[in-house]
Amino acid sequence: MHVSRIPLISRLPALCVGLVTVFAAQAHLMVAQHGTLNLTDDGVYMVLSVPVTAFHNVDDNGDGLLSAGELQSHHGAILAQALQGITLIVDGEEERLRGPLLSPTFGHGRPAHTAAQIVVTGRFPVPMNATRIQFRAELFGTGREEKSLTIRFNRPELNLQERAILSPDKRSLLLK
Repeated sequence: MHVSRIPLISRLPALCVGLVTVFAAQAHLMVAQHGTLNLTDDGVYMVLSVPVTAFHNVDDNGDGLLSAGELQSHHGAILAQALQGITLIVDGEEERLRGPLLSPTFGHGRPAHTAAQIVVTGRFPVPMNATRIQFRAELFGTGREEKSLTIRFNRPELNLQERAILSPDKRSLLLK
């Protein structure tokens, strides 16, 4: 069996191209209000589905959905709010999400080309010697069912998988 010895960081562009292809196909990368955090030797990789109503001043017509035009007009504002509302605190220092990608989730019982969720992906850098890692989310929607985020946290090297539910009352999760 051949094992690739190419560092993960050098494979990242190919991964991003693959993710963009998935987004272009409008596949559902993540269930609404769910996310995964994978802790590896070079960081925490995140995929998180956030309701459109968690973002302020981006839904121009007030229908609770994001049209392709609204996404185009407000992409920068959505990205800025995602970067502000999703953080990782490593040994007391806040880390910013690197390489963030936004993908609206279109379809299934909604008007054509409108999204109720935005999938946010990216990586937080984490040093190997980190002793305390905390994930914090501030992006919760306005609807009753949009006020929670179910997070699955994976540490493959320990064969460990945990699940937690974040809400406006419990906004953070201790990973390590």
